Amino acid sequence: MNKLTYVYIVLFFSALFQVISAQGLVINEILASNITTNTDEDGSNEDWVELHNSGTTAINLSGYGLTDDSLLLYKWIFPNISMAPGTYLLIWCSNKNRVNPAAPLHTNFKISSGTDAVILTSAGGANIATVPAVPGASDVSFGRFPNATGPFMYFSAVTPNAANGTIAYSSILNPPTFSNTGGFYTTAFSLTLSTTTPGATIIYTVDGSEPKSTNISGTTYTYRNIYAELAGQTPGPFLQNSYQTLNYTAPVSIINRTPLPNKLAAMTSTYDFDPDYIPTGPIFKGTVVKAKVIKPGALESK
Repeated sequence: MNKLTYVYIVLFFSALFQVISAQGLVINEILASNITTNTDEDGSNEDWVELHNSGTTAINLSGYGLTDDSLLLYKWIFPNISMAPGTYLLIWCSNKNRVNPAAPLHTNFKISSGTDAVILTSAGGANIATVPAVPGASDVSFGRFPNATGPFMYFSAVTPNAANGTIAYSSILNPPTFSNTGGFYTTAFSLTLSTTTPGATIIYTVDGSEPKSTNISGTTYTYRNIYAELAGQTPGPFLQNSYQTLNYTAPVSIINRTPLPNKLAAMTSTYDFDPDYIPTGPIFKGTVVKAKVIKPGALESK
């Protein structure tokens, strides 16, 4: 056996040992657009990568590499830190480069949704995990479903330093396309909503409410316009109003709604017995169209 062959055998078994020793270590969840989910110790909404040790033995990460560049595997190197079985470790991808094992860890790079893959490499050069760049949405994570073992899917309920949720989505839908932009118009027109996603449905509202597939039949609520401010006064009767989500099946007629009865403006916004600010005649009105795309198994669009 020559020396060169011996070196290659040593390197091979070294890498194999690294893979065996890291069994159970996975990239479990990634948040590449953290707007409101959680903050680091500085109060900043930084993106992050979550590791999970799903094995039965502790794993020391000293010398392991984390990167967003396949040509630079050890762009950021872990300090001497161990993960006990069943634990989670959050690494902030903040470009702050903090490697104190007794404090939150921060990489020397940031990640971007849809452009950066995430690669975890052992100290011996073994590829532990690679998560390709996947387009995402703000405060929507990309993680394993079922937790620790399954393929990567999308989560609207983000769970840093904890097991992934029980509801996951295979894709994120893009918003519908509007045939006209918002603005002021002098003539009526038909507004067309469209999507290029096969099997998807568009739902919308024209009353300012959030489109929800659970509100196709509409929701009715009660309110008063007269409240008892002083002793002896009698509150006015309960009145009714409603809001509803509609299925898009034909273009939406955008017309001048000013002559139509007031709806929201006819409701009091204070606890008055005799509100004197409710208009008695028609007021100028716009039409607010909110629409989103939905599809079974996919995360609804914005």
